[in-house]
Order: sequence, then C-alpha cells, then structure tokens
Amino acid sequence: MLKTDPEMLLVLLAALLAGVIHVVTGPDHLVAITPLISERPRRGVATGLFWGLGHASGTILVGLAALALREVLPLARISAISERLVALALIALGLWGIRRALRRAADHHDEPRTHGHGYGRLFATALPIGTLHALAGGSHLLGIMPAVVLPDRRLALAYLLVFGLGAILAMAGWSAVVAWAARRLSLRGPAASRWLLAGTSSAALAVGCVWLAIG
Repeated sequence: MLKTDPEMLLVLLAALLAGVIHVVTGPDHLVAITPLISERPRRGVATGLFWGLGHASGTILVGLAALALREVLPLARISAISERLVALALIALGLWGIRRALRRAADHHDEPRTHGHGYGRLFATALPIGTLHALAGGSHLLGIMPAVVLPDRRLALAYLLVFGLGAILAMAGWSAVVAWAARRLSLRGPAASRWLLAGTSSAALAVGCVWLAIG
C-alpha cells in the first residue's frame, strides 16, 4: 500500500509541475492546436482537453514501456519516428488553417462555423496529435525519468498519472486563453478572426518545417 507521507506528496507535486512545465515550455505543443481553436473558439477548452488526454495516455504508455522493457524497447527509434510524424502533423494543420483562411476571404464567409462536425471529429483530430507529441522528442522522457527510477512501482505509476494530469490541465488552460483571445478579436470584425487563423496556422507550419528540417 502506498504511504501517505510528505515524501510521496512531494513526489506527486513534482509530477504535476513537471507535466505543466513540459507542456508550456514546448512551442510545438502550443502551436499544435491553436489553428483548431482559432477556427472554433467555442470549443477551445474541449480541444485542449482532448489533446491533453492524448498526451497523457501516450506519456503513460511510454513510461510503462520504460518501466517494463527498459532494456529491450528501442525508445530512441520510436521517438525519432514520432518526431517526424509530429512535424508532418503540424505542417498539415498549418496548411489546413491557411486554406481555411483563404477560403473565407474568397467566399466572403469570414465567420467561424458554429455548426457542422461535432466533438467527435475534434476528438479524433486533437487526441492523436497529443499522443504523437508524447512519443516524440526527449523532453517528456526527462519529465517521466523519476518514475523509471522510483523503487515503488505503484508510486511510479502514480507519478505517471499525475504527470499526465498536469499536461491536461496545462493544455486546457492554454486553450482557454487562446479561445478567449479569439473571441475578443472577433469583436473587432470578421477579418480579425480570419487573420488569427492565418497567423496561428502559419506558426504551426513554420514550427513543423523547422522540426522536420532539424529532426
């Protein structure tokens, strides 16, 4: 049974902070879903939650694999492949958002749509992107490394779960900020929303291209 002592609470607090810091210090994380939020700001928090759930589940899978198969699983190879997939996903999101912004201008339809596809499609888009981010790069491995070296496996699992919770909360908070900004900009006129979509999409495209080039 896990001890409920100050040391355990300190470990879990460190896990929560590590999850938050991991998300907010990754520009690829922050630009990954901003085009989706810019397009539909009313679903901004849901977008962040779905991305965070994907990221948390991917991180937990990586952590469990590191615990169980640390000697045989090619984590570096998996990470390298996932990095390229994340870059391609960012490029695809960027091109999608720019295309949407151009279509709004050409069709004189500047307002974001509030109908059409529901949360299912949003879930199917944001969650896999979050999962890919959890498998890519080395920063998340640093974040979950304490779980790998903790002697108590139950405490290690608790660390992974709380790390994932921190990632979910951080991305939901970031999404709420972006959604608020998008709604505020929409008060200035429909063109402002279009430019926000174009700008956030260009940022995602740029980060994806840089990551692909240096990966």
